[in-house]
Amino acid sequence: MNEWEFVGDVNSFINELLGKNPIPPFHRSKIEQTGRGSRKRRDLSLLDRSLRVTLTGEIKLPYQPDGGSPHNAQVVKNARRKARKAGSRFFFTWNVNECVLWETDPADPTKLGQDYKSWHVTDVHNEAQLTHPATEDEVREWLVRFLRSVAQILEGTVQMGRKPPDEKFVETLESCLRMPVRLNLDRLHKRYDLFLMVFSFQVI
Repeated sequence: MNEWEFVGDVNSFINELLGKNPIPPFHRSKIEQTGRGSRKRRDLSLLDRSLRVTLTGEIKLPYQPDGGSPHNAQVVKNARRKARKAGSRFFFTWNVNECVLWETDPADPTKLGQDYKSWHVTDVHNEAQLTHPATEDEVREWLVRFLRSVAQILEGTVQMGRKPPDEKFVETLESCLRMPVRLNLDRLHKRYDLFLMVFSFQVI
């Protein structure tokens, strides 16, 4: 499954969810939309009943070069630029495993710290895990919580929460290290299994 296919599945999940259990202001989801005067396409756009963009997002696969963390500076920068073009107050970056909700234009960008909200979604580090039914179930369940949380933030009943610089640094560092650690552990497990197989053969 490639990135485009995963985004298409997520788009379908959201529209199915909103069709059965409406979560205002979200009315429907669309993929591959562009902003005015731009050829850059947004991965995902959430629209209200008037078809105005209420939330935009960029989705990356965790085992791709730019998908190791939703805190990836370049990914966040590009997603923020697209959100501005769309006129969206908030946007998210999501690498399947983790999702971060950002404010497009903070009221006071000069003050220390930054407002954002993050979620752990699942644990995927290869394509086989991405297409596993259990992963789909986790993504579907999380999407309900995510949309409800963002809806509360949009209506002002819940605050995103402030992260001081040191806490943001630690959280970003841990997020960026998570995928390399997973991949190294997976490789070690494979080497260990191979060692056991060779050792067992020699004993026999």
